[in-house]
Amino acid sequence: TFSVPNYFMNLFYMDNGDGGNEFGLIAPRIEFWIAMTVTLTIGALFSTCLSCIIYHFIILPRKQHKINKDEKRNQNHLESSSMTPLIVGFGIVMPLCALSPYFIVRYFLIKNK
Repeated sequence: TFSVPNYFMNLFYMDNGDGGNEFGLIAPRIEFWIAMTVTLTIGALFSTCLSCIIYHFIILPRKQHKINKDEKRNQNHLESSSMTPLIVGFGIVMPLCALSPYFIVRYFLIKNK
């Protein structure tokens, strides 16, 4: 701990009446850093899983569709678009992104002190 003279405390209107105030520095708690590491790791794993789903069900089919479109251009075939990327994107990925934080907070009992 360290003491601050009354003169400096009067400058900031923080006087407790005994001629000075005493302040101290406390060490950071390890629980905070463990919780922060776990939270960031869970977020990274969740993002990795979602990115794999997005790649396999949205990006890859569009790449294949573009390749097939270039091949079929000369054959005058009618093309049909797939609804799978839209269903995966708007039916699975977006609800997971919107609702998962609430479930994670409840499951891990995260509270503001």
